[in-house]
Amino acid sequence: QVSSARGRVLLELQPISAGMVRTDIEIGVPAQVSMVIIQTALGGINVADFDGAVQLRTEGGDIQLGKIGGTVQCFSGAGEVVIERAGGAIHCTTVGGNMLVRDAAGPVELSNQMGGNIRVDKAGGDVRAHSAEGMIEVGQAGGAVFADTQGGFIQVGSARGVQAESMAGTVRVKNDAGPMNLAAMAGNILAE
Repeated sequence: QVSSARGRVLLELQPISAGMVRTDIEIGVPAQVSMVIIQTALGGINVADFDGAVQLRTEGGDIQLGKIGGTVQCFSGAGEVVIERAGGAIHCTTVGGNMLVRDAAGPVELSNQMGGNIRVDKAGGDVRAHSAEGMIEVGQAGGAVFADTQGGFIQVGSARGVQAESMAGTVRVKNDAGPMNLAAMAGNILAE
């Protein structure tokens, strides 16, 4: 079913059988569209390239993003989140699965509620990362890094300040240009 109201187009798909059905949908979006919102009950979401912002939600599946020109908001009930490039801020949560951001022009906020690793290669602003059970790695942040994990190590390459806490792992800061507040309940603290 396709409907349109107030400048929005809604495509709603309902299964026609009670059995398990796999459906792959590919949608092309005109360049003038500024935001795409995608929601699915089960299944992954893959956005290759899009100039605007994205809001994504899957109750069970991976989220894979290529080059996104605007902000990214996403939630996965159980799946991995991979973002190659975002031109704006990133705010993503997964209940369980690894999270990877290769390049973000703005601030990054990632939360892994049950378990999985978090890795941010490069962010233009602050990085906020929380993992219930997993390691957190930040290569380069244009702002400060705020990281906490209950079970894993934290490693920060370059940032303008670090606040990091690991309940069961090492905290390692390689090159910091700001204030540090580091805590490791059952692990070492290394500042190089």
